Amino acid sequence: MIKKILYIARTVLILGGSLYLAATAGMQQRHVRYSLFTLKVENPQMNPLITDQEIQDTIVARFGKIEGQSLEEVPIFEMEQFLRSIPYIASSNVYSTLNGSMTATVSVRVPILRVFNSKDESYILDTAGVAMPVSPVHPLRLLVASGNITEPFQYMKGQRA
Repeated sequence: MIKKILYIARTVLILGGSLYLAATAGMQQRHVRYSLFTLKVENPQMNPLITDQEIQDTIVARFGKIEGQSLEEVPIFEMEQFLRSIPYIASSNVYSTLNGSMTATVSVRVPILRVFNSKDESYILDTAGVAMPVSPVHPLRLLVASGNITEPFQYMKGQRA
């Protein structure tokens, strides 16, 4: 009988302690502010469609300066979706750590062909066959396809190959 009471008491103490620690950690996490924001660009190219600095500037313009904001103030999922909506970015992954650092990893598209169709539209195709608008800032050295190409340019946000 005493062993059963001790077993129940020990179980209650362990569960109560675990809940207390989880609640305390959650409360402390709310007060943590980002001290470091890191942008990692996978497969950078010699002729990029978008540069690291342009991505960084776009993030700051949309979400403000990340450093100094609390973990609750920066919507990580929304930032990830926003980065994926940029036509020159193939994928993105944004995550934060408990010590106050945030990392955004993006993979940029690799252009292979510039298309001039019969309607005088111009667009770029990447290695996965995804159509992208021509970058007004970065001139590219690409193969050119022109002639009787009837396929119109239709870039849709979230388009994936």
